[in-house]
Amino acid sequence: MLCPITTRSAALTLILGALALSGWGAFAYAGRSSAAMERKLTEQVSRLGIERDQLLAERTRLQESVGEVQGRLAAAREEQSRSVRARDQARAELASAQQQLAALTKRFEQAKTRGMQARAITPPPAPIRIAQRVKQQVAQAWSALVPVPPARIPERAKEQAR
Repeated sequence: MLCPITTRSAALTLILGALALSGWGAFAYAGRSSAAMERKLTEQVSRLGIERDQLLAERTRLQESVGEVQGRLAAAREEQSRSVRARDQARAELASAQQQLAALTKRFEQAKTRGMQARAITPPPAPIRIAQRVKQQVAQAWSALVPVPPARIPERAKEQAR
C-alpha cells in the first residue's frame, strides 16, 4: 500500500508542477505578447516620426508660400496706391483742362461776337475782295484744265545734246 503522505506529496508535486507549468506558460505568453506589442509600438513611433517630418516639410513649404503671397499682396497694394494717385492726378488735370476749356470757349464766344459786330459795321476792304475773286477764278481755271501727259524726248536728241 502506498503511503498516504506519498500520495499527498505526489498530488502536491503534480499540482505544483501544473501550477509551475501554467506560470511559465503565462510568462512565455506575456513575453511574446510584450515583444509583439513592442514591435507594434516601435513601428508606430517610426511611422509617426516619418509623418512628423512630412508635416514639418509641408509647414515649411506653406510658410514659404505665405511669404510669397504676402509679397504679391504688398506689390498689389503698392500698385493700387499708384493707380489711385494717378487717377486723382488725372482727375485734377481733367478739372483744370475743363476750366481752361470753359475760359477759352468764353473768350472764343466773345471774340466771335466782336468779329460779327466788326463785320456788320465795316465790309472787308477792296483788296481782300479782289484777292478772293482772283483766287476763285484761278481755281475755276485749274479745274477746267485737262491733264496732258508729259512730252517724250527722243533718245537721239538726248545724245546730241551731250
